[in-house]
Amino acid sequence: MNPMNTKSKNKKIIENYKPIILTKRDKELLKVIGEYRMLSTFQVAQLLFPSVNRARKRLFQLWQHGYLKRYTLPMRLGEGSSQYIYSLSR
Repeated sequence: MNPMNTKSKNKKIIENYKPIILTKRDKELLKVIGEYRMLSTFQVAQLLFPSVNRARKRLFQLWQHGYLKRYTLPMRLGEGSSQYIYSLSR
């Protein structure tokens, strides 16, 4: 399956997004997520990125382009913003 022909959760066609080039770190990230099956943003940041913000940005881009699936962890009202868990897409 070509990730460029899929739709993201918000139904925008991926072809409308700016193309990305997979870096060495992206390939390592996909490998690590494949080994662990699912990782949170914070876990990915600890393993591969200098900051959580940079990890969030790149994970979002990889999710937009169909490389990753993203799940929202349930949160109680007043406990802050939702956290995401990522797994490999097809």
